[in-house]
Amino acid sequence: MRIEQLQYIVEIAKTGSITNTSEQLHLSAPGISQSIKGLEEELGVKVFDRSRTGLLPTEIGKEIITLAQEVLNKMEEMKEVANHHIASIEGNLSIAVINTLCRSIVPQTLASFKNKYPGINVKINEFSANSLAKKSVLNGDADIGLLALPPKFNEENKLLMTKHVLDSPLQVCFSNNSELAKRTTVNIKDIVHLPIAAYSNNSETIDYFNSFSKFGKLNILFQSNSPETRNYFISQGLAIGFDCALATRFDYSVKNGNILAVPLSGLESDVSKLSFYCIHLKSQHLSFAAKEFLKEVQNQSNNLEEDSINKSLIKK
Repeated sequence: MRIEQLQYIVEIAKTGSITNTSEQLHLSAPGISQSIKGLEEELGVKVFDRSRTGLLPTEIGKEIITLAQEVLNKMEEMKEVANHHIASIEGNLSIAVINTLCRSIVPQTLASFKNKYPGINVKINEFSANSLAKKSVLNGDADIGLLALPPKFNEENKLLMTKHVLDSPLQVCFSNNSELAKRTTVNIKDIVHLPIAAYSNNSETIDYFNSFSKFGKLNILFQSNSPETRNYFISQGLAIGFDCALATRFDYSVKNGNILAVPLSGLESDVSKLSFYCIHLKSQHLSFAAKEFLKEVQNQSNNLEEDSINKSLIKK
């Protein structure tokens, strides 16, 4: 017996049909029907009588639905008790964050986190390079660091613990007037010769782009720590750029259509995506606040992924 089965029978008792219930809960009708059937088989009784006009609770079903509602009410009470405790939690959390995350899900992650834990004081410092964020953690200036790297460049450090947080596939960005504009995917072999606008002049960026060099000589035209300047070069058709899907989703130039971003194919798996990691000193345990913040980052990422899937299904 599962909690969602209890939720389904309570809702069906209100709406009178599986179809209406599926619309209310934004779930598939066949899935709900199968779940109810499983509950009836487990209990050994019929909860609903099926008729042309809908579903009506049987006599024993009415008692079961009443008990199910009581269980759900108790669950809500438990949540209220837990939420009251959570709201009273206090502490500090300092985070060193690579700018890719600051330009994407960190703001809404922070908003959700602060709503749950208003007593925890959070301080976020943004860095343009993983090495700078890592240095902040090593110096004790930040409790945790959030880095963005292709998996092959994630190096072990004797002083740091590393925890994988999430992945995001690599995309290529180009002007809406580009010859590439009609493509839904682009192969690295087709664009490796084009001028590239990169985000920053540091060794990590160079190492990353050098992993593409086997497809041809790279032409890095421009490097900047400013996303606006980099995007201007791309929007004017002067260069292409690379970014992960997580970042392009929040990019204003992509949203307004000045820049197009599509999946990049033809790369080996260890450089075809950016992997985001959390780091902290081995000498310090990962605090409750840090663990909850990381959970919220993953929740926000999962929500975005589900939203993207739903939108793609709607388009189809």
